[in-house]
Amino acid sequence: MEELLDDNIEKEQKVYPLASQGDRLTNYFIDYIAMMLFGVVIVLIYFFFIDPDSDYLYEEDTGLKAKLIEYALGAVITIMYYLLCETLFKGKTLGKLITKTRAINLDNSKMGFEDTLLRTLCRIIPFEAFSFLGNGPGWHDKFSDTKVIKDRDWVDPTNF
Repeated sequence: MEELLDDNIEKEQKVYPLASQGDRLTNYFIDYIAMMLFGVVIVLIYFFFIDPDSDYLYEEDTGLKAKLIEYALGAVITIMYYLLCETLFKGKTLGKLITKTRAINLDNSKMGFEDTLLRTLCRIIPFEAFSFLGNGPGWHDKFSDTKVIKDRDWVDPTNF
């Protein structure tokens, strides 16, 4: 009978320290630079190999259409960068690799593709970066039920 009761008691969940605001800011700057480089590579591949006859690079259009294209391109690059990195590297981006942090679900499990996608889509909300100025989690953490931890001894509890 005791064994049945023990099975119903929830196992104590390990507490991992959250990444500091400094770590998060460092991640942001490193990932921003990496995204810009990733974007340059994507644009160069497009204009040199896919559409070499395009005049878009030589146009000096600063109108609404050009700004919308730039915003859309930035959003696509942001989505590609974060979705690829956090999916392939199990919650890590270049910034998180350097600062030894990792994004995980609130229950300490590895993020699934849907979690990573939602987290990534939240990043393109205008002014989302300012959501970190308060005391709570930023929007891409809050809406996707994720957190960023110091990645010293993290083990995915679903692997047991």
